[in-house]
Amino acid sequence: MDAIKLAQFGWRCIQHRDEIKDLLTRLEPYAIRLKKDWPELQPRVKGLIQALFPEEPPPEVPHYDVNWIQTSLNTLGYGPLEVDGVYGPATHKAVSEFQKLHDLTVDSWAGAMTCAAIAEELRIHNTHK
Repeated sequence: MDAIKLAQFGWRCIQHRDEIKDLLTRLEPYAIRLKKDWPELQPRVKGLIQALFPEEPPPEVPHYDVNWIQTSLNTLGYGPLEVDGVYGPATHKAVSEFQKLHDLTVDSWAGAMTCAAIAEELRIHNTHK
């Protein structure tokens, strides 16, 4: 079945190759401009994401910043994670491990409950230093 779908997709691409080529040619300048303008656009994109996902973390949680999550999980021994601000596979795995060990819903996502638990563990960790 998958081979048939792949063949059909290939055939459609061949049938529409001129349209696809034209579309890609027309999109190329936008991709180049987006790459150039990304530093300026990044804060606006972050603001849009925050507007789309308005859930506020508890007051004791500084933010949902991925760098904070990665740094915190490293401090608590769930790393080593590269602190790069990318919520990639290693971060997902570390968050899942943290959730499992703290009886949280294991969904690999650092939502309000998980961030609150991380913040509490950091507070305890820093108290026992």
